[in-house]
Amino acid sequence: MNDLTNQRAYEDLFQIERMPTSCLLCQTGELEKLGHVIPKFVMRWLKEASKFKSFYFNNDQTVFDTPAFRMMCNTCEAKFSTLEKYFTDNIFKKYYRKKSPNPIQDDVYNFAISIAWRLIVFSERLKSTEPQQQAFESTYSLSEKLMRDYLNGKIKSCEHSVYALPIEHLTKHIPEDQIDEDALKYSIKQGLKAHPFNDEKEKIGLSLLRIPTIHFKLGCYYFFIFPDNYFAGAEFTITSTKVSNSKQLHLLDYTPELLGFMDWLMDGRLFEVNIKDLPPTSYTHRNARTLWDLTFGSKRGQRPPE
Repeated sequence: MNDLTNQRAYEDLFQIERMPTSCLLCQTGELEKLGHVIPKFVMRWLKEASKFKSFYFNNDQTVFDTPAFRMMCNTCEAKFSTLEKYFTDNIFKKYYRKKSPNPIQDDVYNFAISIAWRLIVFSERLKSTEPQQQAFESTYSLSEKLMRDYLNGKIKSCEHSVYALPIEHLTKHIPEDQIDEDALKYSIKQGLKAHPFNDEKEKIGLSLLRIPTIHFKLGCYYFFIFPDNYFAGAEFTITSTKVSNSKQLHLLDYTPELLGFMDWLMDGRLFEVNIKDLPPTSYTHRNARTLWDLTFGSKRGQRPPE
């Protein structure tokens, strides 16, 4: 296949036999052009803002572009471009122009879900996923379908929550000498992590399946996407403010445990902040009784008597 991706260095990432032949979003449109997993405006603005005219990708190296492949038709690509507009104009550009960004709102939720969906369909086709293909699909296929149906307007909720973290929530609380400023301001990160829920007190597992999580960083903002009620029964402290009446959109507050949780999600690769004094911790544990009460209690109370 010609022009499998946008950079020769990325060509060997993909399983050729799993590359799409029609639009992955609407599932009928023709594939006409390469589309970035991480929106192109992010790279363009980070290169402009960085004195190096490049950016950090997953904090491994400085690069000039991120992977792109044919995944959507022109109509669906245009739909995603519309979702990107609010974040681009009102938050991202303003931060790098040293202006006050607008508050995040519902449009940011839709924007974040669109990237999370792209990360799933991208990761599904990587050679590095192939040894665990069946496990990947059993973990992420429901999330992919829910997000796809939501983005296509078929359902009102995709049953996933978006947690956003602006980097100033970190810089306000962490000493400058513990921050790699270039990596914090000019980096892109992306990752998926699936993990069990465990009750370490009772020594039992709380889920037969692994729980899908998705995270990405676009310069001045981190995003974390979890199934709804992800933090129910958590025995660690993550605080946030819900900033939408109609969407599960939350703005994260700084806590030391948030840094530990982020590093755990990123498999020890939170290099932009020095967290060497934080003890290594697993964040799979939940309180079984609290998890049940918070997640299922209200639904249980609504059931009609038998």
